[in-house]
Amino acid sequence: MKKVLSILVMAIAIITIQSCAGKTDKKAESESTANIEQTKAERAAFWENERVERAELIRIELIKLAEQNPTYEDANGNLVYVVAEVDPVFNGGDKAMMKYIRDNLKFPEEALERGDEGTVFVDFIIGKTGMVRAVEITDFQSHGLDQSLQNEAMRVINSMPAWTPGSQNGEAVNVKFNIPITFQMI
Repeated sequence: MKKVLSILVMAIAIITIQSCAGKTDKKAESESTANIEQTKAERAAFWENERVERAELIRIELIKLAEQNPTYEDANGNLVYVVAEVDPVFNGGDKAMMKYIRDNLKFPEEALERGDEGTVFVDFIIGKTGMVRAVEITDFQSHGLDQSLQNEAMRVINSMPAWTPGSQNGEAVNVKFNIPITFQMI
């Protein structure tokens, strides 16, 4: 009887120790996860702040440019509006455009391996037919931003479906557009 009681006490002690160890491991794991989530949130806030600040500077530059020269000729001699009376619209609106970018953007492996993050600003023209053309990188924000990020941003913009074109005096026109694309490791 003493032997059975002794085994029972030892079994309870082992279960209790394992239970406590599990709680300690879970607590440490929970704290580690919280720290990782905080770091992710801090990085996300940093890149969002960088993107917003730079996007605002570009917006101000475009307004100044539009005041000085509301139109220009592209490389093919086509008239392009910096700002039109009615801006081009991605079919489905801004939310649909952001979803399209999110669904089609692939973080390049070489940039992931190096830990490169940043925002790429892409200029392009929405033509009279709504097609994207003349895609180019005009600015990028990062410390040593990888070329593969710039190439991926251009690839996604070039692959966009037709937009509803912008118009001037009720007529479809070519309109310059700029989009910031942020690459952030999660």
